[in-house]
Amino acid sequence: MNGLVWPQCGAVRTVKNGYAPTGKQRTIRRVCGHQFTLQSVWHRVSVETIALVNRLLMAQIFHRGICRVIRISRSWFRLHLEGLSRRVPHDFRDPLPQ
Repeated sequence: MNGLVWPQCGAVRTVKNGYAPTGKQRTIRRVCGHQFTLQSVWHRVSVETIALVNRLLMAQIFHRGICRVIRISRSWFRLHLEGLSRRVPHDFRDPLPQ
């Protein structure tokens, strides 16, 4: 595509592979099949959105429904849940860590 050599697999040839949900061109490496988006944009999830997600989790709303309505990715949501599970004690007989 543009003469870049990918250090992970040594691929030189890439081809267009559709569009991402953001409307940007997707690309795939011919050697390893890895898909990526050139010049992708990362958006931070605001503190207000995180607070809303936590409130909806306490209201026992379905996970996919939370992601769809708030328009957050399921991968971000999964990482957020993993972070919450590390902070919340699983054995309620033990005192909270300081």
